[in-house]
Amino acid sequence: MGLVQYALGDLHGDGTLLQDASDYFQLASDVKKNHPELWNNWGMVYLRLVAISDAQADIETAIE
Repeated sequence: MGLVQYALGDLHGDGTLLQDASDYFQLASDVKKNHPELWNNWGMVYLRLVAISDAQADIETAIE
């Protein structure tokens, strides 16, 4: 679900869909903590949020 929300949010430049994707990745990280692809995809969501909103908090979260 996170990847679908990310793809739709990226396509439409919709921050709400991207935030939904982030929420799904948060849930997935609770299940499987050491999955590099998960962390990469989650970071990409935050980088895209930064691109459409220029929010400093999102930049810092993406870096983490």
